[in-house]
Amino acid sequence: MNILLVSNNSESKQTAQNLISAKDDWNLIEPIDIEDGLNKYKSNHIDILIIDLECDESEYFINKITAIHPKQKTISFSKEIDCIDKKGCKFCIVNYDRKRMIKPFSEIDLLNVINLFGTNKCSHQNTLEDISQVMSYVLKKFGNCEYNIQTKLITLSDNHSFYNIKTLSEVTNILNDYNTKYKVIDDMSIQIL
Repeated sequence: MNILLVSNNSESKQTAQNLISAKDDWNLIEPIDIEDGLNKYKSNHIDILIIDLECDESEYFINKITAIHPKQKTISFSKEIDCIDKKGCKFCIVNYDRKRMIKPFSEIDLLNVINLFGTNKCSHQNTLEDISQVMSYVLKKFGNCEYNIQTKLITLSDNHSFYNIKTLSEVTNILNDYNTKYKVIDDMSIQIL
């Protein structure tokens, strides 16, 4: 399997390199820039495209690839929840073959997403309507947070540290960005309503 990785994030690149080096029949192709990526895409059979949406010209690159092969298996990732296409999950399911990840992610996370290509379900399906479905992914960047998906409760682990206040502020900003109703409890947890 040929995997084209377009990213300038060293941590994400290392994660992909670690996973792919463990698979004998997988080949990682890493372009030096967007133009090189387009050339490598055109000159190789690419099974899966992995692209960092925080790269310069990532939208341009995705549009070029979509023009060539709309159903290209694509994994996009960034620190944000937003997807490549703003037309919604139903449109994406019908017209594309895309999956979404949030940084940071592990080799196991990436392997699971690659293995999900046999299904129509993206792990981030309908998250723009309900962010609570992916809070565990969103909170990975905050080492002092835990999320219980059943109770929809976000808990901060360090008692009353300055870092907790900063984390609480950043998490509530994310919830506000996605118009998610919540209630802060004891400055140590957030209940998603």
